[in-house]
Amino acid sequence: MLAVMRDLAAEAEREPGTLVYLFNTVDDDADAIISYEVFADGDALAVHHASPVLAEAMTKFADLVAEVDAKLGAPAFGKGLPRT
Repeated sequence: MLAVMRDLAAEAEREPGTLVYLFNTVDDDADAIISYEVFADGDALAVHHASPVLAEAMTKFADLVAEVDAKLGAPAFGKGLPRT
């Protein structure tokens, strides 16, 4: 699964509106991965969602992922957040 996510991260490097694209593993759950993504705006998110690399990854994830708990939000404050 992390190999697929590495492909996504490489694609995100080519998306100027993708400001943060980060994957974390979970110490006490080897099957869990947390994704944190920040996009410049809705158009940047749309570009990301239209990526053929993301479409291919979603096909691969269908065979690997039993459950997805996705939530959308906006950064409020904190160290390391991009200033837009």
